[in-house]
Amino acid sequence: YTLLRNLWISLSSGALVVLLTLIFSTCAAYFFARLKFPYKPVLMAYIMGCMMIPEQVVIVPTFLVAMALGLVNTFWALVIPFYASPFVTFALAQFLSDIPYELDEAAIMDGANPLQVLYLVLVPNAVPALMTVGLLEFQYIWNNFYWPLVAITYKRDLPIQVAVSGLIVEVNPQWSRVLAG
Repeated sequence: YTLLRNLWISLSSGALVVLLTLIFSTCAAYFFARLKFPYKPVLMAYIMGCMMIPEQVVIVPTFLVAMALGLVNTFWALVIPFYASPFVTFALAQFLSDIPYELDEAAIMDGANPLQVLYLVLVPNAVPALMTVGLLEFQYIWNNFYWPLVAITYKRDLPIQVAVSGLIVEVNPQWSRVLAG
């Protein structure tokens, strides 16, 4: 196996997770920040509670779901479990709630529907927040070691972090290759 393939897997899975997270979490953040609906505080507390659960606690149920969906040992095992992030949803909801509501009202008066308000008014104003959470999410996926170690067993399909750690062997380790990786 080559480290270039592993590097490509890390880059492509990270980029795809960031794209999916920004799409889904932005929609959820808009839902929480701008729309009125019953039990909104309860659902936001649920999202905040999801942020407090360590990954190690839910690794077995996540693996069982991934196995039932046929994702184990595939590229999609690195993407699908992370397609939406409670942290990104919470952070974007806080940012979107600070944007003046008058912009929404003006767009609605001009005939925009809620989806147009989100993508034509709020998203352009939230570019700094979207870039920030996108970078943080990419860093999280790039540094994720535990889940790929559990979900992927083929060396050629591992992300770069797990592949480099696999270069360390007990007998005569080649430290130059490990440190170069």
